[in-house]
Amino acid sequence: MAASTLEASTGFSAPPDWLRPPSPEIRPPLLGYTALVLGGTDGIGAETAIEFARQGAANVIIVGRDPLKRDAVVPQIQEAGKRSGTQVFSVLADISTREGVALAIDGIKGIIEPDSVFMQEGQEVIIPGGEGLAIDALVLAPGITEDEFAEKVTFDRHAHVLNTNLIGPTQFAIGLKNAKLFAPRASITALSSIVGEITPNHKQIKYAGSKAGLAAEMEVLAQEWAQDGIRVNSICPGFVDTRLTHKMLNEPRVRKALLQFTPMTRAGVPSDIAPLIAFLANEDTSSFITGGTYVVDGGLGGKAPAIYEAFMNGWDQLDIDEKMAVKALREAARAAAEQPITE
Repeated sequence: MAASTLEASTGFSAPPDWLRPPSPEIRPPLLGYTALVLGGTDGIGAETAIEFARQGAANVIIVGRDPLKRDAVVPQIQEAGKRSGTQVFSVLADISTREGVALAIDGIKGIIEPDSVFMQEGQEVIIPGGEGLAIDALVLAPGITEDEFAEKVTFDRHAHVLNTNLIGPTQFAIGLKNAKLFAPRASITALSSIVGEITPNHKQIKYAGSKAGLAAEMEVLAQEWAQDGIRVNSICPGFVDTRLTHKMLNEPRVRKALLQFTPMTRAGVPSDIAPLIAFLANEDTSSFITGGTYVVDGGLGGKAPAIYEAFMNGWDQLDIDEKMAVKALREAARAAAEQPITE
C-alpha cells in the first residue's frame, strides 16, 4: 500500500504492509461510521482522518482553524475513502476559546442533524439525515507547544496552551455529549504524549501539563460515561515526525540519539498512530476497552527511566555516547524553543 502524502514527506520508513488494515476486498472495519477528528487538518489528526476513510467510514468530519491546511488534507481523505463513498466535511474553529468551542459544536450540529442544511465554502449542502446518524468516533488531536523555562512563562501564555491542548478539547467533548450528538456506543480517543505521562522535558511545563491533564480527564470521562456506552481512551505517542517535531528530529545529533534510545531504531510517523486510533474506535474490536492510556513510542519510554535515573544520580554514570545523546537532545530542545510551533 502506498504511503500517504503526510507520511512520505517525513523521510522515515512506514510500517510494513502486513501491519496495515485489511485489503479493500474485505469488508472495511469502520463501514458506515461517522468519525469526527478535532485537529484533523494536520499531523496525526489528519492521518487519522485519512485512516478512518480508508477503513470505510461513511462520514469524516475534521475540525481545524487553518483553511489552507484543511484544503490540503480534504482531497487525501476523499481519495482514501473513494471505494466506500466517504463524505468529507470540515468546520473551521479555534477551540482555545469558549466562543470557538461553541462555534465548532454548532458546525457539527449543522452537518449531522437530520435533513440539515450545512454551509460549506459559502454553498448550501443538504445532508440527508435520519434516525441513528450521530458521532460514532471522536478523536481529540489538537496540540501546540511553546517551550520556555518555567520562570519565563506568563499567565496568558500558560493559559493559551492549556486552553488549546486540554480545556478546549475536553469542553468540546462535553458539549457534544450535552447536545446528544454521540451514537449509542461511541468512542473517544485523545492524543496525550509521553512528555506528559513518562518523560517530561525541560522548557515544556505548559505542554507536559496540558497533555498529562488531558489523559487524566479522559480517565474521568471513561468512568462517568461508561454507563452511557461511551468508551474513552488516550494514546501517548513518542517522537513522531510531524510539523511540530520535524526540524528537531532531522537534526543529525538528535536523530543519532533517538536511534540509540529507541529500541525500534526510528522515529514514528503519523501512520504508526492512526491505525491504533481506528482500532479503539471500532466497536467490534474494542467494545470492552475504556479508561486506558496506551504508549506508542517504539520502546523509548521503557528505556528512558534508566537513562534519566543514571543522569539524576550522576553525570559520571552515563557513558560517552549517552552523554552526547543527552546533550544533543537538550541543545535541540533549546533551539526548537526559540520559536513557538503549532500543530
